[in-house]
This record gives sequence, C-alpha cells and structure tokens, in this order.
Amino acid sequence: MMRVASKKKSKTIQIVFVGTNGETTKGPSLILPPPTSRRMRKVGDETWSQDQTVRRFCRYLQRQDSTGLEAAIRALNRLDCWRRAIDQLLVGPSPNETKGRALLSFWNTYGLHSIGRGLKADLPRIIDAFKYLLPPYTGKGLTLYRGEVESRHMVGIYGISWTAIFDKAKQFADIRSPEEGHGIVLKLEATPNMIVAAVKESSQQTLILGEDEYLVDPRLIQGKVSVVRHRPAHEL
Repeated sequence: MMRVASKKKSKTIQIVFVGTNGETTKGPSLILPPPTSRRMRKVGDETWSQDQTVRRFCRYLQRQDSTGLEAAIRALNRLDCWRRAIDQLLVGPSPNETKGRALLSFWNTYGLHSIGRGLKADLPRIIDAFKYLLPPYTGKGLTLYRGEVESRHMVGIYGISWTAIFDKAKQFADIRSPEEGHGIVLKLEATPNMIVAAVKESSQQTLILGEDEYLVDPRLIQGKVSVVRHRPAHEL
C-alpha cells in the first residue's frame, strides 16, 4: 500500500510505501499545486451517448481538463466504450506530440486502475495510440523490470509500464495487496522494437517520481520475460 504523510499547512506531501510486512520506504516528495478558490464544475455525463462520450473524451484529453476527464471515465465505464475512445486517437496527424504528451499525462494519472480496468484485454490499443502520437523510440535496447502479480505472469499477462530501476520494480512488487496475490519482479531484455517510448523524453513526471518509466508493447514480449525475485524478502 502507499501512505501519504502530510502536514495541514504544508505545501508538499511525502509519499511513503508500506510493504506487506509493515516496513516503510520513503518515496518522492511532491509539491502540491497552489490552492484555488474556483468552484468545481459539475459535468452531467449520465445521459451521454457513446458518440458524445468519445468526442468529449478526446476534447477533454487534449485540454487536459481533469473534471471533464473524470466525467468521461464514468461514461466510458457505463457505456463500455473504452476501445472506441482510444481508437479515435489514431486519427489525424502522426506524430502529434502535443496530443501524445496529453495521453501520457492521462496514463500517469489514471493508468494504474481506470484505464487498465476499462480496456481489459484491449490494453495494447493504448500502445497503438502512443505509437501513433509519439515519435518512434530511437534509443538502445535496455534491461527493464516490472513489479507484477505472480498469477498474471503465470498466464502471460503483462502491463505496459516498465522501469530501468530494479529497486523501483521491487518496491511495486512489495506493495501488492494480499487480495491481488504475491508480488514478483520481472526482468525483460528489451530490444528497441519492444520499447514504444522513454517517458522521460515527453514527461517529467516519471523523473519526479524516480521511476524512469518505459512503455513496452506487451504483444512483443511473450516468452521473453523472466522472474528475478519470486517473493518479498520476509516471505523467503
């Protein structure tokens, strides 16, 4: 689990990762945005159709409108039209770095839960959108790691976010809840064609969080992933 420690008058928050054995590890300190006195507007998404939802999702994404995106996510879930919305991003000029950075921001904010749960087996479609919108990765092959649930690895299901930092992957493996299952650290000798983007080239968020994140096409890594640590240290 992740715990946020903060002081009432503080303008920063300290991220603290708590392992299943209760041990804590300090994460990054994040600077909070200045307070705003503006009212939070209400978006009536309850009556949106699929067409309206897809159009408004694309519009709010480009504007990086958080209130609009929250409403769009509710409608996407209600209407089960995540794939259609993501596919709409594969229209227009390519690459489009402005839209690509907006999609990265959306992924950084909602990728852990909302996007994966919404797209389900269609998660690789967001990789197609990143490939379409961002310039091609031109770096070298890398050794990458990912903290994952053991049961997903056993059936060959992999997420798209990987890191070049072993300790960061271990951190994510250790915070898996008992309900999810055992956390493990995966290793991938990624060739350049497997890597879609080095997130730090388009977004500073990954560096602020100390993650050094890379987006990987999960369709290209089947049979190429190994386990480098099966259990948290206290379980061995």
